Amino acid sequence: MEKLIRSYFSHNTGEGACEVCQGLGTSLEINKAEVIRETLSLENGAVNFWEGRYKAYQTDIFNRACAHYGIPVPNQNTPVHAFTELQKNLLLNGVEDEMIKKNFPETARPKTAAEGRFGGVYPILWRRISEKGELAGKNEKYFNTRTCPKCGGERLNALSRSVTVNGTRLPELSALPLEALNRWVAGLESSLKGEKRRIAAPYLLDLKTKLRRIINVGLDYLTLDRQAMTLSGGEAQRIKLAAALDAEITGIIYILDEPTVGLHPKDTEGVIRVLQALRDQGNTVIVIEHDPDVMAAADHMIDVGPGAGIHGGQVVGQGTLAEIRGQSSSVTGQYLKNENPEINHNPRALRKQ
Repeated sequence: MEKLIRSYFSHNTGEGACEVCQGLGTSLEINKAEVIRETLSLENGAVNFWEGRYKAYQTDIFNRACAHYGIPVPNQNTPVHAFTELQKNLLLNGVEDEMIKKNFPETARPKTAAEGRFGGVYPILWRRISEKGELAGKNEKYFNTRTCPKCGGERLNALSRSVTVNGTRLPELSALPLEALNRWVAGLESSLKGEKRRIAAPYLLDLKTKLRRIINVGLDYLTLDRQAMTLSGGEAQRIKLAAALDAEITGIIYILDEPTVGLHPKDTEGVIRVLQALRDQGNTVIVIEHDPDVMAAADHMIDVGPGAGIHGGQVVGQGTLAEIRGQSSSVTGQYLKNENPEINHNPRALRKQ
């Protein structure tokens, strides 16, 4: 057995990635019903993504390819379902189709579009995806995404996904919420003894530190296999906030826009601790926030008003939370000072549509 190094446990490397899905965890297949409407002719839009002049251009090359191989050129307005098997294979797979090669072994493939070098409907779609590097926009409806049948969505090859630590595989760990993963790491640490514990200690400390920082900003429900593009703006901002602590650099100005938005009040404490840790490292942290707990933890507050939009733009109060409560010019301070705000028990009725 070859030596396993860390690249074997990354789906972004050739050593670790599943050989079928290339580490994506999913595979694509063409949605044939969406691509070809067989009741229509090529001239009338049988190929969905052939539009305007492009449709006329591709139809002409297809007809030239038929003529090149001696295959009857379909009559105008002939529906695709009436094509012969050779015509249909040429249409779908182009001049590189195996049936075309088998039936015309002595005929050289056309070299140019003028000679009939027709790429084929399906190869053209695959080329579009490979050129863009992702499935997006107009091309998305022409493909179906399914879990990779080889790795079951785990992204790693058979060797990499079979390795266990304390009886647990890496893909299983990647699917755990971070809070559960943190408990697993703690259990692993307690199970190691002697030399094994000494060797693993720096790595376990690094894991625990990173996990705890992300958990502290209220993201204990995330999993490691969650794609970054699926994170909300608030989640992404809090992950960057936690990562900033690892940098341990000073003299930086951090500007955060409502980092506690959407958080349960119990998770706000964790965000405040992270903000204070950044400050204690010698950085300046500017936070746009309306949460009273964050206000109370701030070293200095600035209240801008007196109203919103064109009615604002002036500093109407500044200082600690206690100081702002005593400033009559601060709308925020006066609101926070009122411990028993008046509640409107007669809200406006909803208008009927």
